[in-house]
Formats: sequence, C-alpha cells, structure tokens
Amino acid sequence: MFTPIKFVAIISALSLIILMTYPLAVFIKELLENPECLKISIENVESINNTFVKAQVSIHYCSTIPLRDLRIVIGESEISFDTVSKGTFSKLVILRVNDSDVKNIEFKVAGLYGFKLRLR
Repeated sequence: MFTPIKFVAIISALSLIILMTYPLAVFIKELLENPECLKISIENVESINNTFVKAQVSIHYCSTIPLRDLRIVIGESEISFDTVSKGTFSKLVILRVNDSDVKNIEFKVAGLYGFKLRLR
C-alpha cells in the first residue's frame, strides 16, 4: 500500500547521502593523488625591527572542492581566508622573528566538514 512512498523515501535518502559525501570523497581522492595539493609557504620575508618581520603567506591549492573558513596559526599570529578555491592566495602579515612554524590549520571542506590539524 505504501510501497511507492517507501521507494521515494529510500531514493531520496540515498541521493542526499551521495550529495553530502561527494565533496569529502573528491577532496580526499585529490589529496591522496597529489599530497602537494594544499601547500602553505612563507615568502618575501622583510625585517621590520629586531622583533617583527613582514612576510607573505601563500596558500597553493589544487583541488576542485573549495575550502571555507581557512585559518592558519603561525606562532601567535592568525591568518584567515574566507574561501580558498583552486589557485594561489596570499596575504601580507606581520610575524615575530622566532615564529616561522605553522602550529594549526583549520578549514571546512565545501563548508560542510571541519578539519583541524595541529602541527608540532
């Protein structure tokens, strides 16, 4: 009696699951194929004084799935990017002289799946 409704509900649920997991699956696949797909570099470092330097932080990203709310913590400085899509994105920042290591990277894959990486 309710067989057509059950069939529609099952097809709808499966479609929703596929649509929700597709961006994460593509992101993981592209990262596994090319580990250099998400690369962070600190370039053009210029000394301001004995304590601070001016530097350009660049994100090189090659995946077709956009990253949202990307946050990078370098020392005590936090650099934020709203949306990172395929290409290179840069920001000019002021860093302490001793702060050259990336501590945390936080982002959302397609705005759905949040990741936080703590580097030591």
